[in-house]
Amino acid sequence: MFAPSQGPPSSQQRGVRQRFIAGALARMDERPAGKAHKPASISVSDLAEMKRAGRKITVLTAYQTEDALLVDRAGVDVILVGDSGGMALLGYADTTHVTLDDMLWMTRSVANANTRALVVGDMPIHSYDTPDTAVENARKFIKAGADVVKLEGGVEKKDIVKAIVSAGIPVMGHIAHTPQTDRRHVIEGKTLAEEGKLLADAKALEEAGVFAIVIELADAAVSKKITESVRIPTIGIGAGPHTDGQVLVLDDLLGLTDPAKFPSGRLPKFVGEWPKDPASAVKQYIEKVRSGAFPGPSESYSVLAPVTK
Repeated sequence: MFAPSQGPPSSQQRGVRQRFIAGALARMDERPAGKAHKPASISVSDLAEMKRAGRKITVLTAYQTEDALLVDRAGVDVILVGDSGGMALLGYADTTHVTLDDMLWMTRSVANANTRALVVGDMPIHSYDTPDTAVENARKFIKAGADVVKLEGGVEKKDIVKAIVSAGIPVMGHIAHTPQTDRRHVIEGKTLAEEGKLLADAKALEEAGVFAIVIELADAAVSKKITESVRIPTIGIGAGPHTDGQVLVLDDLLGLTDPAKFPSGRLPKFVGEWPKDPASAVKQYIEKVRSGAFPGPSESYSVLAPVTK
């Protein structure tokens, strides 16, 4: 078990990963520049309009300056400063060791480099246990440079969401598999009872005021029903092709994640296969999500049982 970090990672921890991504950035800088122009920043209302227009939303994680430069330059819509950075950057075994200080450091690193994408600060475990604590810590994320915050949970978190939204801070929800509290890595929505719970969670979060919902590791047909049942955008990861957008962990996309960290000993099938060059991988991911080519059947799960037991 790893001890929680009290600040930024050491240069040794960051070195190999940082050089790999920095090399891709250098190659991007060497390419002929197009017409100089600064794109408008992506907003919460832009994402809502994308859902209404049927345009897919692209999301990738980032944890430090080089990550943010890579994905922002590629034109991703949303950058999630995910607590998965605890494993990708800090060497933790899972997200339960990630601290608020860890997340605020990563958020500052990303926000300082970002120019156009919406930056989502992922609230770590126990940073939103009560409404007052949640509001206090959400404000710290905004001060660190996040545009919005994300938290895990469904019906049981509606009062927490309401408190943060009432404080003027937009919230992204996260349902189905919630890594901070569920270590099973199983597909949700296998029975009609599970489907009903996920639908109830989504509606409760929408009513509480979230502007979008991440659906992680869920039956594709159930994710489709959730997406059709709410007016706000849904963002899938291992949840099939029918959500309004997709998110992947940057290190999974770039082939930096050790497959041995997963119970199966290999990367989950929802990650897909991508070019080895970081810039090419990010570009292709964005293109495939926007065109609807990713995820396809081979990156989706269909496990809904015909009856509830």
